[in-house]
Amino acid sequence: MTILDYLELSDQGQWDELLEHGKKIAEYKAKDRNFSLFVMDNFFVELEREPSGDALVCLHPFVKGERLQKYINDMDVNEGYFY
Repeated sequence: MTILDYLELSDQGQWDELLEHGKKIAEYKAKDRNFSLFVMDNFFVELEREPSGDALVCLHPFVKGERLQKYINDMDVNEGYFY
């Protein structure tokens, strides 16, 4: 699946695809949000939640850029996230 295919899915479809095929590779906690980073086939999806963990705020699919920077220290570059 490409990022474009993923973006064409409904919100529920994106969530289902993430749960079924995503691999959680990093987490980041901010003052007012918690973030989890997942890798899909050839892109990343950032899951944003309320600190309580109960409320999903947003899914952010992306390939590269600033959104990835906060996770770099927690990622093993030898892992080979894209397959």
